[in-house]
Amino acid sequence: MNLKGWVINNTEASSSKRKWSSRYCNSFCERPTISFIQSLDHTYLDPVPCERFEIRPSQDRAKTTLILPDIATCEECRREIFDQQNRRYRYPFTNCTNCGPRFTIVEGLPYDRRRTSMRIFEMCPECAEEYHDPRKRRFHAQPNACSKCGPQMELWDGHVVAHGYESLYRAVIAICDGLIVAVKGLGGFHLMVDSSNDWVVRRLRHRKRREEKPFALMFPSLQTVTKHAQVDPLEEAITLLSGSVNRAASSQQRQGTGGVNRARQSVPRRHVAVLTAAPLVDA
Repeated sequence: MNLKGWVINNTEASSSKRKWSSRYCNSFCERPTISFIQSLDHTYLDPVPCERFEIRPSQDRAKTTLILPDIATCEECRREIFDQQNRRYRYPFTNCTNCGPRFTIVEGLPYDRRRTSMRIFEMCPECAEEYHDPRKRRFHAQPNACSKCGPQMELWDGHVVAHGYESLYRAVIAICDGLIVAVKGLGGFHLMVDSSNDWVVRRLRHRKRREEKPFALMFPSLQTVTKHAQVDPLEEAITLLSGSVNRAASSQQRQGTGGVNRARQSVPRRHVAVLTAAPLVDA
């Protein structure tokens, strides 16, 4: 497009000044998958000499802009996680401009890395190159990181017992063995058990003093959910479960299905709290 000018991010919106041909207007308004345009205003100004297109430092103004929620791992990042030739192989915190944490890492506006909890992780040369290259999908992806420079995964049992992928693998074994595993996520801790193990589910209910309220059941896909719960395609739950946000939703149990019946201690009522979550452990 050969654009020349600048764009700036502030606490009210994104502002830019560009020199371009009118035939490029529609092309410039093409946006990333997870973004949406609340409003768009443009004004014709006198030409200003510009040698290139640049992203200028953010400015503080009245804080009126929205903060996106955390976005589930996109398909491209998921492929990288399972690609043995990729430098992010088995790195669970892989993200790009189309996915990853947003709301739970923000500490101030405008949304820049230095105003997030990622500020303590200095990007390695490879990640920095991606961050500054407008041709890459990690261009200005604020949580951008890899196993060399980003957050690390550990398994604790009073002390550190495993690091990296081994900690994830051993946590899965612990859950399969009937233990309760506390997973520290972006928004805090959540407790995980094998929902088909009635004994450990009852134990978790006793510890949480949660006798009636359903626990959330995690499924690898929406297709799996429909085998165990009645999901009306007209309901909003379909949108929530199949979208990139991967939120929890409530659905009615499907009678006669083994999975939910085995997990009856998880969902003592007729409605199931379901959540789709892509597995990060390969075979």
